[in-house]
Amino acid sequence: MPTYNADVPTVDGFMDCFIAHPDGEGPFAPIILYMDVPGIRQELEDFAQRLAADGYMCVLPDLYYRDGKVRFDLSKGAEELQRMFLLRKVLDGMEDAQAIEFLIERLKSSKTNEEFFSAMKTGVKGKKK
Repeated sequence: MPTYNADVPTVDGFMDCFIAHPDGEGPFAPIILYMDVPGIRQELEDFAQRLAADGYMCVLPDLYYRDGKVRFDLSKGAEELQRMFLLRKVLDGMEDAQAIEFLIERLKSSKTNEEFFSAMKTGVKGKKK
C-alpha cells in the first residue's frame, strides 16, 4: 500500500501530511485523521495504514507544522504533560461544534505553538447544552 508525505501549502507555510491509500487507481473515500495532543507518531501512521487497508485514502495532517516537526516528549515528565492536558482542560464541557470553532479561532490567531498554548490558557471554558 502506498504511503508518502506531502507538503500542503497554507497561509502559514507548508503543512506536512502523512498519506496512506490502498493499491490501485481509486477513487478512494477520504478520511482526515486528526492527530491527538502528542502529535504525529508511529502509532498514528500505523492507524492511517490500517484505514488504507480497509479501502480509504487517509490523510494525517501535522497540525503543529508552524513550528516544524514538534512532538511532545512524554519522557520529559510533568511539564510536558501539563502542556498536553491544557488543551483537554479547556475543551472539556464544550459541544463538538463549539470546541472546533474555539480551536479554529485560537489557531488562526496563533503564529507558533507557544502562542497557541498561551491563547488556550486564556480560553473561556464552554458549557454543555
